[in-house]
Amino acid sequence: MSASNTGATQRPTFYEGQIISAADLNAVVASAQVNAGQHERYLHLPGIAHGLQLEATERTTTSGETYQDIVVKPGLAVDGNGKHLAVASAERLSEDRFDELSVAINDPLAYYPVFLSGRDEEPPTSGAPKAACRGNAPTRVVEIAEIGFGRVEDAADPNNTATADVTAGPSGDAGTAPWRVLLGFVQWNAAIKRFSKVADSQNGISRDYAGVRADEVVARGGKLALRTAIRNVSGNLAVEVEGAADGELRFGAQNSSGKIVPVFTVNAKGDLFAAGKISGAVPGGAQFQTGSAFDGTLLALPPGVTQAQIDSGDVTLEAHVTPHYGIPALPVLAAPDRWLMTPIECRVVDRRVYCRVRWTRTDTNAIQELPGVCDYTLTAFTPV
Repeated sequence: MSASNTGATQRPTFYEGQIISAADLNAVVASAQVNAGQHERYLHLPGIAHGLQLEATERTTTSGETYQDIVVKPGLAVDGNGKHLAVASAERLSEDRFDELSVAINDPLAYYPVFLSGRDEEPPTSGAPKAACRGNAPTRVVEIAEIGFGRVEDAADPNNTATADVTAGPSGDAGTAPWRVLLGFVQWNAAIKRFSKVADSQNGISRDYAGVRADEVVARGGKLALRTAIRNVSGNLAVEVEGAADGELRFGAQNSSGKIVPVFTVNAKGDLFAAGKISGAVPGGAQFQTGSAFDGTLLALPPGVTQAQIDSGDVTLEAHVTPHYGIPALPVLAAPDRWLMTPIECRVVDRRVYCRVRWTRTDTNAIQELPGVCDYTLTAFTPV
């Protein structure tokens, strides 16, 4: 059976005494490009890898009108064909370029997408001295990351199309429009032909960030974290899974050192711990609502459950209540005396809480009967 197939590539090799041609050297570069393009195209999602923020500085015209100078900060993006788009230094957005594209509409509040795309450019000649019987072809290809603008509707549909050729390099199919990576949005003041505002997102569409295509992620140190911001940004939510027999799954906000302060935890035994209420609505089965309630309170229904469903018999409620120990505004007793709590009633009728508590002084046996607080679990049963 032949070892070759339709997707096979030819990697150049060399031997002693071989006369190496330009095609041989170009094949080395092309082979590396194809490998890099395949990796980025099929194992990653296109978008911003680093930097490339739109940064605005407010200015004023000689006539006193304000506008914004906007620059794209240095950074790196990867497009959907695997091409690296690098911006080495801050680059100012060109008002002339925006005006030339004629993308503006008659709406001063409209936001226009700012895109980054790549193209290859070959200089006309190498500039090297021309020898007899030899060409003077370019010796470099300039990989340009170009900043452009789109129409308002282009943010939702940038018309990006990945190359269909698995063996292609990162430049995409010849003759197709370049892949556009969204960097943000700008507003345009047509009267003075200047940018007026800048934004990272509009109408639920945000800057494109690079991602990873993976069905399995393996931690080497025994702990795997998924964060919504880098470690030193506190307050952002994160999920952490710690291995070993006594491992845990933790969810919560991270502090400034990157440590997760959990509000929800599940250990390896299946024990669940939640700092807040547990609620939910699952069609067919049981829905839960938990919390604390004062005497006379009408218990809230679980999300998705209505009183009409209860009245029609489509949903059945069951409440479980226990007295909540907590000293109300009673006179402070000198040690070692204290108030003793004795529940008189703790029940629920038609979702209404009836909770009364008797408080007895240990020094005088004086009694006070007061409204109480209970912890409750309300379960709504729905037919499957």
